[in-house]
Amino acid sequence: MSTPPSLDPKMVFGVRVEVDAVLPGSSSGFTPVTNHYKLIVGHTDLQFIPKLCGIACGKAFVIPLLKVVTNKMVRIPYAEPGMMMKMEEEGHVPLIIKVWVTDKPVESCYNQIEAMRKLTRGEVLVAGTLDPVKKPSGSTLSYFSRDATRKIYDAQSRLVHATMKPDGPELSEKILLGDGGEQGTITLTRKAFGVEMHMDKSVAGGGTQLCSVFCQPVPTNGLFLHYTEVPGPNSTPLYKLVIPGGTSGTISNLKVEVPSSVILTSPYENMSNEIVDDIRPVRKSVVKATMSSMGAAAGKIRRSVSITRAPTTSVTTAKA
Repeated sequence: MSTPPSLDPKMVFGVRVEVDAVLPGSSSGFTPVTNHYKLIVGHTDLQFIPKLCGIACGKAFVIPLLKVVTNKMVRIPYAEPGMMMKMEEEGHVPLIIKVWVTDKPVESCYNQIEAMRKLTRGEVLVAGTLDPVKKPSGSTLSYFSRDATRKIYDAQSRLVHATMKPDGPELSEKILLGDGGEQGTITLTRKAFGVEMHMDKSVAGGGTQLCSVFCQPVPTNGLFLHYTEVPGPNSTPLYKLVIPGGTSGTISNLKVEVPSSVILTSPYENMSNEIVDDIRPVRKSVVKATMSSMGAAAGKIRRSVSITRAPTTSVTTAKA
């Protein structure tokens, strides 16, 4: 499990942009446009606002995310890394948009754009735990891995659609994280108001801690949760997630922004969307390593190609 920092609903970047029309195999004859912009990455579009003397001014150039067909990192040895986007619109020549980020790591801009593009294809599943000791916020949430998230959602769906007998026992399922549950055990219990989930998590110094678990599909990078406060040992407050209607206590609302790294590694709710190649988050260290290896290999040409089949593996336990 990881605890990444929360992000704003829209990320703002200072960028240098070059826009050019492309005709395959020939020159378009149109002069490329180069300028500095303020880039706002929204839920459905990219807004490029022109900058003059460092101040954003003028009408924004808006690109709907659905019209961005490709977005790739460009890594050239001894040059500043950037991005290259291809935009296609019916009845128009495709545009190639080259982007260099001037005020933040280019990886953060790339990951944010790719996270929003992924959400345009369908809702993704986000699952994790709430720290029971600290007051709920974006920083007190921890997120599960892709494999664990899918297992939690499948078990939750089975319990939601299961038939409960009025006088029968409660229905429940357990999910072991790691080898034999060494990373914790998640218990899902079907209640009249929904499915309640919690995790027995090992803590430093021995013992376990009971944490509330959430799992839900999200159409945007916003996550909405409900929690309540309960008395703990020595009159210290503890926090747990609740489902409206499932408690008589006071319910508080929590809205957080899901980090782009979590969205990019989360599974789709609709598994048919998984046929689309997933974009993994890019780290700055990877960019530096790639540029170093490319620089060391400059001038060398490899003329032999080797193709091997990747081994097939099966996952039997969920990784936190």
